Amino acid sequence: PPIITLYPDAGAVRNLNVFRQYQRAIRLMEEWGYVVEVAWWGQNYKDNAVDIDELELAELASIVFKPTWFFNSLGLEYELGQLFMKLNGLTDTPTTVINKQYIELSDLGTIDPGSVVAIASMCGSGKTEMLKSLVKGVKGQVIMPGYRNNLLYNTENRFSDTDANGNTLYNLIHLFRLQKEYQGNISMGFRAEGSILLCFDSLLKIEVDDIEPDSCIILDEADAALFHVLSGQTLGDRQNQILEHFHAIANRVLETRGNIILLEDSLSQIPIDYIRGITGGKYNTKIVVNEFKPDDNFPTKVFSGQTSQFLERILTAVAENERFIVVATSQEFLEKLERMIAEINPEFAKGILRHDRKTSERPENKIFQANPTQFVEEYQPTALFLSPTAESGVSIDEPRLIPYFSRVFCYASSNHARSVYQQLWRYRAKVTREIYVTRKAHIPDIPSIKSVEQCIMLQSKYGQDVAASIDLEQQLSHDQSPESAQQLAALKAYQQNPNNIHNVSFARYQTRSIASLLALRESLMLLLQDHGHPIEMEELNERNADVAKAFSKVRKQIEVETAVMLGTADGERFTTEQAIRVMGSSSATYKDT
Repeated sequence: PPIITLYPDAGAVRNLNVFRQYQRAIRLMEEWGYVVEVAWWGQNYKDNAVDIDELELAELASIVFKPTWFFNSLGLEYELGQLFMKLNGLTDTPTTVINKQYIELSDLGTIDPGSVVAIASMCGSGKTEMLKSLVKGVKGQVIMPGYRNNLLYNTENRFSDTDANGNTLYNLIHLFRLQKEYQGNISMGFRAEGSILLCFDSLLKIEVDDIEPDSCIILDEADAALFHVLSGQTLGDRQNQILEHFHAIANRVLETRGNIILLEDSLSQIPIDYIRGITGGKYNTKIVVNEFKPDDNFPTKVFSGQTSQFLERILTAVAENERFIVVATSQEFLEKLERMIAEINPEFAKGILRHDRKTSERPENKIFQANPTQFVEEYQPTALFLSPTAESGVSIDEPRLIPYFSRVFCYASSNHARSVYQQLWRYRAKVTREIYVTRKAHIPDIPSIKSVEQCIMLQSKYGQDVAASIDLEQQLSHDQSPESAQQLAALKAYQQNPNNIHNVSFARYQTRSIASLLALRESLMLLLQDHGHPIEMEELNERNADVAKAFSKVRKQIEVETAVMLGTADGERFTTEQAIRVMGSSSATYKDT
C-alpha cells in the first residue's frame, strides 16, 4: 500500500487539541488503506525544536521515520503528565495563602478545636521548626504515625532537648523507647510521656481509651504515609483492622476537641479527602498554602538517551576530583557505579559513602543517618550515593558560602516523580541537579495502547475509575451527552460514598503513581516547573562504548556474585539453572557458580 509521511509541527504532541486532530487524520488515512509514518527530528517541545519548513538543510539528514504508535505514545506521555499533576494538586480553595521563606506557627492563624489543618510548604521552609512550636502547645497527647522507623527515629532526635545535666529530654518519644522505659506497658508510657511515634503497622498498640482530650495527630509527609497504609505495605492481613483502628483514633481525637495536622511539600487533595471521609465530613478543614519559591531555586538539567554518556559525565567528575552526590531510584545502579569507580580510581572510591538497604546498618552509615550535615563536615566524603532509603528523613544542610558538593547527579529509572523530587532535595545547596531519565521510565512501546485509560488499566484495575472519571470530565467540557453525564454522576456518587473512601483514595494514589511511572520525565519536569526550578533539556545521542563495556562487566560480576551467594545460602544447594532463574540472567555460568 502507498505510504503517507506526516511531518508534525514542533510541540504538537503537547497541545491536546492539535494532537487529537493529528490522531483523527492518521485514523482516516489508515481507514482509506494508506500506511502512515511519522517524520521525527526530536520536535517534542516547541521551545527547543522547529517545524519542518524551518530546518536547516544539514538538519534534514537527522530525520527518522517512526510508526504512528510512537507518535501516539508521546502524546500519551503528555496526557499522563497532566493526569499526574491533576491528582498531585488541590481542588479545595486554600483557607490561607502565605508567601514566606520560613513558615511559622503564627502563619496558621487560630487552630479551632476539633478541626483538621493541612499545610503545604516546600522543602527547606522550616516545617520542622514550626512543628516543634505546635507540639509544645498541645494540651493533650501527640500521636505521630509514620511508615519508616528510621524516619521516626530522626524525628525523635530532631525534637529532643538536653537538660542542665546533659540528659536527653524527648518531646516526642518512639514506641520502642517507650516499651523499653516502661517495661512493655505502652498504655502507662503513652499517658505519662504524652506522645508516641510509631509505624502504622504498630498502631493497634494504642488504646483508644488512653487518648486524652485536646490531643493531636500529626501526619508528616501525609501523602506518602497514607499511601503506605492504604496500599497495605508491611500490614499484611491486618490492614483492615489497622485502618478501622486509625479511623477510631482519628474520630476520638476530633470528637474530644483535638486536631489532625497534615504536612507535605506538595500537598494533594487525596489525604484531605481521605481524612474528611473517615471522619464523616463533620469537622472543619483549614488549608494553609505557602507559595514561596526562591528566585535562585536549584537549576536542573534533564537528560535522556544514552546511559553511557551520562555515566561518562559522572566519571569525568571523578577524574577531576569533584565532590558530588548521586541519588538514584535503583540501589543496583549505585552498587554498580561504586564498583566501576573503584576499578578506575580506587583512591576516590575509598571516600564514597553509599547509603541504601544493604549498607544502612554499617557504623559509618548510622553516623550519617543520625546527623548527615555533621557527617559531611567531619568525614569529608568524596561522594555520597543515596538510594530511596534516603528519600526522606535525611537533610544535608550547607552552611558554607562555597558548597562542599559541586552538583547532584540523579539516575531515575523507576519510582514516581514525587519520590525523585524528594531525593533531589536531600542536599539543601543550590547546586545544579543533573537528572537522567531512562527509556524504561517512558510509556511502554506497545502499539495497541491508544488511551490514558488503557495505560492505567494495564498496570492496575484500581486506577480505572479515577482515570475514567477524569476522562469523562474532559469529555463533558466538550459535549453534554446524557450518557457521559450519567456515567460521571454514577462515578461521583460512588466516590462520595463514605463506605468507599479506602478504595477511592487508593485508586487515586495508584492512578497518580502509575501515570508518573509511565511518564516519569514528563511528570518530573512538570513538578520541577511547578516548584520554580529552571530546566534545561538535552538528548544524549553519543554512545560511549568503553564506558558501556565497563558498566556491563561490573553488572555481570555482581550478578554472578549474587547468584553464587543465593546458591550457597543457608547451606542449601541450588542448581545452576535455579541460580540463573533467580537472577533472571544467563550470565551466571556453571564455571562461575
